[in-house]
Amino acid sequence: MRILLMLATLMLGSAEGLKLYTVTVKTSPIFTDNTFKAYPVSNALRPKYTLQQDGDVATFKLPAGQYDFTAAEQDGLAQEYEGNHLAVNIKGNTAVVIPVKGYAVISKAGVTAFNGLLLSLNAVEIDCFDATVSDLCAIAENIRVKIVRDQIRSYKPFVQVQAWFAVQNQFIGRFNIGGKRYQLVLEQQEENTRLTFTQN
Repeated sequence: MRILLMLATLMLGSAEGLKLYTVTVKTSPIFTDNTFKAYPVSNALRPKYTLQQDGDVATFKLPAGQYDFTAAEQDGLAQEYEGNHLAVNIKGNTAVVIPVKGYAVISKAGVTAFNGLLLSLNAVEIDCFDATVSDLCAIAENIRVKIVRDQIRSYKPFVQVQAWFAVQNQFIGRFNIGGKRYQLVLEQQEENTRLTFTQN
């Protein structure tokens, strides 16, 4: 269906003598199961170039002009983020990245610092199944939370800005890395420690 829609769009553009450009649209951070829409501002381009695609990334064939691109979760799915939009003037082949509000993407300095900590702990990065999409998670096997905290204290990239505090079986610390604030949650899981790293 998607291929037929793209072919029909291409044929319409060719018939009207309009040059079509490839526009790739995604969210930041990346979400799956989105509904992307392209709305032309110009009445002359509607409704032929008012297009929609589902997935983690969308690819539209569009003539030059001003567009409003939107991203929302597909109907019937658990709500992870509210709809977002971005106005873009299309002049050629381009990529459009729609920022999702409320999800700070961890900076390169933050990722580097977290990876360095994992190496020092011999920890393994894992998927954050029950955390937000922009978090980083890891498991330090056979290492207790206290040992992880002691290791972090001597790890220079992590500048602690707030004392650790406990919530049930979790210890939460806040840090400054490269001028940005981060939160690290340590959770005891039997003999292992789970780490969840988030940019605030």
